[in-house]
Amino acid sequence: MVHVTRAFFLQTQVSIKMLKEVHTRTHPAVTLSPEARAETKADLADEEAELADEEEAS
Repeated sequence: MVHVTRAFFLQTQVSIKMLKEVHTRTHPAVTLSPEARAETKADLADEEAELADEEEAS
């Protein structure tokens, strides 16, 4: 049962990451200023790092 729960958790995290990437690429705000675009990319990188840390901890 632990593996099923863990697998679901990992699949959910990957799915959320992919959803965020698609959202970032296709959102109408793609026409943001270069500064805003850089901030969005930095936020995504931070979230990816947090996910990686959580995955390593489990």
